[in-house]
Amino acid sequence: MPPPPPGPQFNPGQVSPTAFHPGGQFYTPPPAQGKRRWGLVIVGIIVAVIGLITLIVGAVAGLVEQTRSSLDPEAESRAPGSLVFDADDDTYIVSVEGERYVSDSSAAANVVCTVTLADGRTLELDGGSQGISEETANIATVGNFDAVAGPTTIACTSPDDIRFFVDDESDVKKYGTIGMIVGAILLVIGAGLILFGVFVRKKPATQSL
Repeated sequence: MPPPPPGPQFNPGQVSPTAFHPGGQFYTPPPAQGKRRWGLVIVGIIVAVIGLITLIVGAVAGLVEQTRSSLDPEAESRAPGSLVFDADDDTYIVSVEGERYVSDSSAAANVVCTVTLADGRTLELDGGSQGISEETANIATVGNFDAVAGPTTIACTSPDDIRFFVDDESDVKKYGTIGMIVGAILLVIGAGLILFGVFVRKKPATQSL
């Protein structure tokens, strides 16, 4: 009686692409999956939380400062109309306060202001074409300008009778805006780290016999 055929032979130090099943059949094991990058996920969560807190603090600071500016501005009037105030060498923000029947965004979009600086130069602020319009509660910005020390006139036109006012850009306002930008960036980075850590697995380690 001839001897049985020899079993599968493996070279030392190599992994066989097949394995022997106790039932006598060969099968190919499923490819090994790498581990998730939990370290990146944890870092992403921490970064996202810091970004969210920074964003909230910046938004609250901006809201508080804009409310304070509305209650105690450098000068105020109603559009259509004008105002005059003594400016410093500083940056000033022109804002409107929307009435109940006027939405903030449409009120700012329909307001155009002409600023006459102390040195005689004129600037135009168009609420409908400003780069970034900041809106909180019932207040919306029309634009900002760098003033020259001395008497400054602001004349605003609007299809509706609406209050407008001017106030300097305080440090709280600046830092609040910076905080919102930084917070948003950190949120995006944190979300990216979380997604990368969950869906991009580590390569499985190569095992040898």
